[in-house]
Amino acid sequence: MMMDRRKTLEAFASYVGQYDSKDPKISLKIKHTYKVAELCDKIGAALGLTGDGLDAAWLCGMLHDIGRFEQIRQYNTFIDGKSVDHAKLSCVVLFGEGRDKDGILKRLPMPCQMAEFEKFADLEGYEDEIYTAIYWHSSYRIPEDLDERTRMYCNILRDADKLDILRANLDTPLEDIYNVSTEELYRAQITPEVMKAFDEHHAVPREVKKTPADHIVGHVCLAYELVYPVSRELIREQGYLQKILEFESENPETREQFAYMRQEMKRVQLIKTT
Repeated sequence: MMMDRRKTLEAFASYVGQYDSKDPKISLKIKHTYKVAELCDKIGAALGLTGDGLDAAWLCGMLHDIGRFEQIRQYNTFIDGKSVDHAKLSCVVLFGEGRDKDGILKRLPMPCQMAEFEKFADLEGYEDEIYTAIYWHSSYRIPEDLDERTRMYCNILRDADKLDILRANLDTPLEDIYNVSTEELYRAQITPEVMKAFDEHHAVPREVKKTPADHIVGHVCLAYELVYPVSRELIREQGYLQKILEFESENPETREQFAYMRQEMKRVQLIKTT
């Protein structure tokens, strides 16, 4: 019997109803969740998944950022380094203390509001894969020793998440996302280590990002990490990456660096050349 996706959507709506949807960070993450689930479904289908296997991919998208809502309520930031690892917190919210191997509950100023995994899905046989995909979805790298099926679900979710992060950065003012003033945002420089990551064609490690401009480049660099051909097709079709790269900095050096990045992304065919 196929999973009842409607049940999951209703449970998710009930859970996020506890939070202030007028908060731009909360509304961003609600929309992001639905979009990532759609992308997981699209990527999974392109890989030949059907039935429960495809439902599991969709469910990864629906549940991957559920810890963000507590993160925002308690810390008012998306920056994990200044608060708590949101991916690991998502696993605690979903699977409880028994899976809290990182001691997140002890570090939070108050217990997070627990939601049992069973409230969101009656999908059997995929719990470990979904847990692992959510746990590692925002990490710099996933473990090398994962089995093939689990690795696939991790990569589906990671690709989908990266694709929609680009949209979210256009739909929501960057000042709200990064908790900075407009002046800080448009005058920011790019840290040399961040440009080095761009030149080396890989994601930017979290610890080297220092400025608002660094965070924008960090999101641009996510494009280098896309695993599946369908994901690369989607990033070109969406056009979000190209729009992000059109960021008009008031800092002359930063503006030149963005022009350079646009040309490089065209060269590697991650944005359209015409």
